[in-house]
Amino acid sequence: MLGFAQVSQSKEVRNFISRARDLSSKHIEIFRTILTDNNLPSPSSWESEVTNSTIAPFSDKLMLFHTQLLVNYAIGYYGASLAGSYRRDLAAKVTQVIGEDLLLVEDGVNLMIDHGWLEQVPQADDREELVKK
Repeated sequence: MLGFAQVSQSKEVRNFISRARDLSSKHIEIFRTILTDNNLPSPSSWESEVTNSTIAPFSDKLMLFHTQLLVNYAIGYYGASLAGSYRRDLAAKVTQVIGEDLLLVEDGVNLMIDHGWLEQVPQADDREELVKK
């Protein structure tokens, strides 16, 4: 996300990706603290691998889509961890971060709609209307 933010052409997309990066950093710190407090090792960051390039290798549309996809994956992983954990303290933290990620995803979908990259969020069939036909 750091690399995407530094090469994005659109200010709105750049701001969204930066928000996603900041939120993920916050979540990483929450769980890193829990690991450290329990005398467990925490994984290192890959941010040192990001180059200083400002030339976008991908379109803003693709980078926004991938950022959205990463946040959606995180929500899925958090949900799986919530289902498999017996610790109340972890459940509370996971529930918190899922809520924050869902708000971010909503903003990303609205940004995609505003740019014409997503025409409409997929809808469920209106079963009542189908019955009337």
